[in-house]
Amino acid sequence: MDKNMNEEKLEEFLIRGYEKIKTAIHKINKNGLGIVVVLDKNEKVVGVVNDGDIRRSLVPGMNTNDPIDTIMNKNFKFADNIYDAKKLAAHYPGNYEERVGLLGAGMIGSLVAEMLKSYRLNVLVFDPFLSDERANELSVKKASLEEIFSTCLKALPTGLRTSPPAAAGPSILTCWRTLQNRHFLWDSEMSSRF
Repeated sequence: MDKNMNEEKLEEFLIRGYEKIKTAIHKINKNGLGIVVVLDKNEKVVGVVNDGDIRRSLVPGMNTNDPIDTIMNKNFKFADNIYDAKKLAAHYPGNYEERVGLLGAGMIGSLVAEMLKSYRLNVLVFDPFLSDERANELSVKKASLEEIFSTCLKALPTGLRTSPPAAAGPSILTCWRTLQNRHFLWDSEMSSRF
């Protein structure tokens, strides 16, 4: 029974090249690590696919019914012992437990928060109208602008304007300036400090 349980758990991390992208999405959500290992028909490891690979493939027009081997990364690093694995891991820290800041939890901010739930991230939200109950539903922590701008890897928008545009590394995205949010960021003391 224990052996079957381990094999069942291992299957959450494995996918055959002919299986569909949507199967990989399901397995990635189930295993919680954001990655699956792709096997060929002989059960040999031929690639890996992470959640980012899937997102990037869907933008240019692929769909979730396409086979996973069409988007797999064939240039992966492999370690067959714990010592080499630790050396490799030191070069690829990933983004688990990183902080992500949302400026606003309206319709778009709430949708983004919902989509981020399956990634092991600490999501912070600045929104003066966000109730504690709604924050719990979204699995986010209410935060000040200062906390978001000083501690978050990324601040995600409710309006999609980047500053600076297309910059590499951490970026701050701000929400649209409207009559309702005119004091939200631009008139605050915080905007001049960041």
